[in-house]
Amino acid sequence: MKFIASQMVYPAIRADVHQFMLHDPHVSTVGADRYVVRTLYFDTPFLDSYHARLDGHAYRTRLRLRRYEMPGMPPSDWFLEIKGKLKDSCLKTGRISLPDTLLQDHLRRYRSLSVQRLFEQNPSVFSAHLPQLWASPLQPTLLVVYEREPFVDPRQSLRVTFDSNIRTVPTNDPYEPVSPTRRILDTVVVEMKFVGGIPLWLHAVIQKFQLSRVGLSKYCSGIDARWGAGTGFEGDMPSRPAPAAARRLPLVGPVELGRRYRAPAGAERAWDGPESAALDA
Repeated sequence: MKFIASQMVYPAIRADVHQFMLHDPHVSTVGADRYVVRTLYFDTPFLDSYHARLDGHAYRTRLRLRRYEMPGMPPSDWFLEIKGKLKDSCLKTGRISLPDTLLQDHLRRYRSLSVQRLFEQNPSVFSAHLPQLWASPLQPTLLVVYEREPFVDPRQSLRVTFDSNIRTVPTNDPYEPVSPTRRILDTVVVEMKFVGGIPLWLHAVIQKFQLSRVGLSKYCSGIDARWGAGTGFEGDMPSRPAPAAARRLPLVGPVELGRRYRAPAGAERAWDGPESAALDA
């Protein structure tokens, strides 16, 4: 569940949460309370992943390349992963760890990120998705960078994070610096991840601060800012051609990975999504 909190209210919410939860040991062990998340999202030239969310498809997936940066520590490896959403459940259906040296060598060799060549590092991870991933013309689309303060409850599967200073830039370079002027939200995103339900004390915090649940996607918000009016960006949003005019596989049903595609000649190929799901921690 995601909520929006103002910068003024955020410290009070954080203080209440901290009474019941601990900072994630991944950051507390190095004397920090937050880290930077750097994520490069992939999409088709027609932004099919973006439109899948806007169209409200119950099941959708998104390919992204992510790493974590903590003060005073070397950045983590890069993680190429598929983030899925099934109604209210967040899923991770595959993840490949890529050392920084490997990614830099890849960029020097190909000058951009090649999805197919990155898959070759460990194709078995995405075995359930390989047909549609190979068929989809995925390309680096948007870089999203933000600061995250994570809390965990060691007694149960509960994680609460505060994301702030969310900024985006359209690029194919995961290392590109993102200026503070690219910030897309002046608020803090409070996210709660859990299995089963939230404890009563957290429900009381939601009521105390009158937090309203929102369906917010950092990627889609960044795309809106990229092509929104008055943002200082130029260019028109790519339009999706009508099936009769499209020179690609027209999609039948939800426009997303793991769904059904129809070939132009009428020969149908069905590719099902994964049967299992894991909690996105």
